Amino acid sequence: MVQEIVDNAPPAGPRLKVTTLSNVEPEEVNWLWPKRIARGKNILLAGDPGQGKSYLSLDIAARVSIGGKWPDGGDVEQGNVLIVTAEDGIADTVRPRLDKLGADTNRVHNIDLAVSMTGCSESLSLERHSHLLEDEITKWDAVLLIIDPVTAFVGVKDTNKASDVRQLLTPVVSMAERTGCAVLTIQHLNKRSSEHNALYRVSSSTDFVAVARSGFLVAPHPDDDSLRVFVPIKSNLSAPADVLGLRVTDGVFVWEPDPLDVKVSELLTQPPSAEQRSALQDAKEFLAEVLAGGLVAVDQVRV
Repeated sequence: MVQEIVDNAPPAGPRLKVTTLSNVEPEEVNWLWPKRIARGKNILLAGDPGQGKSYLSLDIAARVSIGGKWPDGGDVEQGNVLIVTAEDGIADTVRPRLDKLGADTNRVHNIDLAVSMTGCSESLSLERHSHLLEDEITKWDAVLLIIDPVTAFVGVKDTNKASDVRQLLTPVVSMAERTGCAVLTIQHLNKRSSEHNALYRVSSSTDFVAVARSGFLVAPHPDDDSLRVFVPIKSNLSAPADVLGLRVTDGVFVWEPDPLDVKVSELLTQPPSAEQRSALQDAKEFLAEVLAGGLVAVDQVRV
């Protein structure tokens, strides 16, 4: 009689990891800034150049560094902040702004754009160096990482290709979850002036927005050129936060005391340029002149 031998060894090669949900302990979202910035998540902040989104991110960093109050009145969890910026000078822009914002600069740390290698260096990229960013988050016990702008650190990935963006950001999302650090990625808007859906105005692939758990827009107020609006455009983890206003006057960053009543679509409706207004006025004057004597055939107008 031949005895059957049962091999209980796991099969060779790749295997999927499957978790039974009854074995998962439910957790509350760990908010750094309630309804806006969650610990362990990727958060997107978008806006056109010069609208104050980088300054706003430094205001957030400053508040975290001292553990003060959020603009809407909630308490701030004090902690260390890491910054990666490809656009603003550390000595002439970032540090002076943080000083004006009252930051504890002992708790704010800049990560250089160059990665040291044996005998040389290479440019920092999320594709190649997310593990090094995680090392620094762990080293400094950081609660917030700011990447400004995220598209400056994509390496050879195509930012307009969904699969490339997913491959780029998936390690960043995993890094945030493992460390509990909030990752605030900053991005510009594209030039689709006729697009009123803010999710489609963020530059490059919409997967940058899709991966983020919360997203915000900084834009000029439609009725006040000196006022900027900080408005939610995506809220996966909570009800949308209130719309807040801010001003930067003579280099001083100030939040408005009360929430604003403004719609995102109103912020994205761009007024016609001077050139467009001039062309429109010329067309109006031409038609008024042609039609002054009464109705005219379309073919005559086209001539």
